[in-house]
Amino acid sequence: MKRRIDKTCLTCLKMFNVILARKNTAKYCCMACSKARGICTNTGRTHFKKIINSDEGNYNWKGQGASYSAIHQWLKRKLGKPTHCKFCDKTAGRFEWANISKEYKRDLNDYMPLCYKCHDLYDDRVGKWKERMAIYA
Repeated sequence: MKRRIDKTCLTCLKMFNVILARKNTAKYCCMACSKARGICTNTGRTHFKKIINSDEGNYNWKGQGASYSAIHQWLKRKLGKPTHCKFCDKTAGRFEWANISKEYKRDLNDYMPLCYKCHDLYDDRVGKWKERMAIYA
């Protein structure tokens, strides 16, 4: 049988008991008290570190040398999901971020929202795409 000790909750000041192994780590009697203090219930730490280590602050940041999928994840995180097509003005359906320069740079101005059909035409058949887009201009 494990030995237990009594502790005092830092939020509500109630007494609660924990196993001896948690005598230095247990601080709260329940999840509600833990959340009331603004502390992560999984790690017991505040979330300030996540902000400091994102993007350029991260030791593993690749910058322009990032992979295709990493740049797409970064783009979705920064710009969110596109909601319209820049050329055909659709607002319902599937939309994607299209790379303008075809160099996949980490420049947010180098991307435009396009519907699936316009993105396919833009990437694969640029000559036909220009003819079709001349109609919308």
